[in-house]
Amino acid sequence: ADKAIQQLGRTHRANQMSGPSYKFLISDVGGEKRFAAAVAKRLALLGALTQGDRRATGQSNALGLGGFDFDNKFGSRALKKMLGGIWECNKNCISDAPEKLVIDALKVIDSRLSEAVEQTEGDRRKNLAPYSDDAKSEQANYKTLEDLLVQKCHRLAEQRVNAIGNGKSVAKYLENLMDGTETKEVIKPKIDEEVKAAMEAGLNFHVLCFLWLFDVGLTNDSPINVSKFLNRTLGMNLLRQKLIVDHFIEHLGKQVTLAKREGTYDLGI
Repeated sequence: ADKAIQQLGRTHRANQMSGPSYKFLISDVGGEKRFAAAVAKRLALLGALTQGDRRATGQSNALGLGGFDFDNKFGSRALKKMLGGIWECNKNCISDAPEKLVIDALKVIDSRLSEAVEQTEGDRRKNLAPYSDDAKSEQANYKTLEDLLVQKCHRLAEQRVNAIGNGKSVAKYLENLMDGTETKEVIKPKIDEEVKAAMEAGLNFHVLCFLWLFDVGLTNDSPINVSKFLNRTLGMNLLRQKLIVDHFIEHLGKQVTLAKREGTYDLGI
């Protein structure tokens, strides 16, 4: 941020015929927005300190970073709203789940449910719980899937158990594809059918995010702020980063729109 201020000052001198135009280059990689957000916040603070206004000329807006200032009260509200929907796997979701990533999620879900179903003793739901002699990482993984399939998405779990019982496990289909037992042309219609059925049973973008956030160490039990959320998205692959950050920005836009409608939108001091 300090360097940005110096660069602006060296190119925008007094008595110029016209002021310079600044363009900030940034890719659509979701995690990269974390760095832009950090600079935008720092520039906003510099504006507040030096000119008494976070929106002061020569600050984040001058670099085109005004749209990346996520770490504020509206960003916090948007994150809280978004995470609430994810942790509860709310069926009402403002983002669609891409088919390819639904398949990845079904592979994980079907694999775990298959293990639980194959155990002849005890209730299937109890078999989803981790064992005390499991490794710590396995216990955390099993506990997350138990919470997802028993507490949040029991309808989805029932649908997948029935599918597995009928020999329609997506994990098994993918295994057959890998070992050459079945061809892609034969497997694809079968997987497409299971994807459709799973999505009708509740597998939506919130469920995907539930799994993705766990993979980068974020759970409902841990405090999460905007900075931490954006930082952890860097641990996701590029497609997941883009989708979940775009999902957050959608929520942020709704919070800003609501505040403007109510006449409470003001980021200045």
